Amino acid sequence: AWIILYQQELIRSDTPAHALVETTLIFALSQIVVVLSSPLAGRLFAEGMVRSMIIALISLAGSFALLGAYVSGLVDPWCIVGFGILTGAYRAFYSTPLALMRTDLTISASLVETVIGCIPFVAGMWLAQGNLSLVLFAAAGVAIGAIMPLLRFEAYERFEWTYRETFGMLLEPIHRRFVLQGVVRGIEGAALFVLWPLFLFIYLMPDFAVLGAVFTASILILLALRNLSHRGHAVRQPVLASAIVGGAWVARMTPAGPLAAVIAQAVGGIPQ
Repeated sequence: AWIILYQQELIRSDTPAHALVETTLIFALSQIVVVLSSPLAGRLFAEGMVRSMIIALISLAGSFALLGAYVSGLVDPWCIVGFGILTGAYRAFYSTPLALMRTDLTISASLVETVIGCIPFVAGMWLAQGNLSLVLFAAAGVAIGAIMPLLRFEAYERFEWTYRETFGMLLEPIHRRFVLQGVVRGIEGAALFVLWPLFLFIYLMPDFAVLGAVFTASILILLALRNLSHRGHAVRQPVLASAIVGGAWVARMTPAGPLAAVIAQAVGGIPQ
């Protein structure tokens, strides 16, 4: 979605720098929404975590549909602000319930995970044929359809802090290490899921089909590595693990082509 947004802004402005700045600003907006909405999402947990996740999936579907409408020329360009807001709302209302209910929600079937891993390649083939809005509307439909399996689960948690107390707690010395870890993970997540794909698309592979193939290959390799970690073949030494992660990021910033990009992603995903 972020690559499609960048491409559309590039078409509209005809300036790569301007398109990249606008895409970055919308992403920053989505992250601000995550921070400001998370305490509000927490208030819903006592009434059911699944309710929060349903709100999140509706927000995700709305974000994809809005971006699809923008690509189709059905709405004005300023509507990309709504895309950023809805994307942030999805993260705020979905991430915590997913983390707390992960054990119940995890898909264990290798065949299902493999099929899911092939989705980037299929989507890339569609996008390469110019079906940008079709893929986005299909993604919106998948998000809505994902609500149905959730209805068989439920969990409840109490979130005791008020809205102001939540942000006050972020400044408490006892939480400083936890907050710092969260910031570092957020930066890495932004780099991994937004900046690196944009880097690949802009400088190396401005082809959706190739990009989809790269991400599918990476996912399948990471699934295999995860299975190895379950069998006890994970990297246990902290120094070695840090060196692997750091080296992978250096490789990501200097890949020579699709195969190098897959290898960099696979090395970065070696189970820790």
